[in-house]
Amino acid sequence: MFQALVLAAIMVVVTTAIHLTGLTLLLGFTRQHRSEVDAPGHTLSLFLFIVAIVIGVFLVHVVEIIAFAGLYMAIGEITSFETAVYFSASTFTTLGMGDIYLDSHWRLLVAMEGLIGFLMIGWSTAFLISLVGKLRALEEVLFDRDRDAD
Repeated sequence: MFQALVLAAIMVVVTTAIHLTGLTLLLGFTRQHRSEVDAPGHTLSLFLFIVAIVIGVFLVHVVEIIAFAGLYMAIGEITSFETAVYFSASTFTTLGMGDIYLDSHWRLLVAMEGLIGFLMIGWSTAFLISLVGKLRALEEVLFDRDRDAD
């Protein structure tokens, strides 16, 4: 049990670092492309921008899932990469299909992945809501500017 707790604590740090790095890069992307999004007639640009951000957030989660899959392979519990990624994705998203089990020695690690995944998905949701809220506020400013020009 102690070994599972230590690995879970390490994965909390690793997953948080991956997530923070990914969201920081996405914020940089946001700042870099802000002028394209707030340009007149920006509807398609805004659409593509939001799609790019969502794909970016999705990829951050994929990296986190693969990190856990690598851990399951490193401890010798799962030998197939595809199976490890499937199990990790199922656990990370708290879906928990239940068709693959690890030795009872690692149950706590698996439970912690579910908790970490839940937190990271929540963090991503807050990030996306904040970003879309700022874009909606920008849209209101642009709408008011266009209305004042008429």
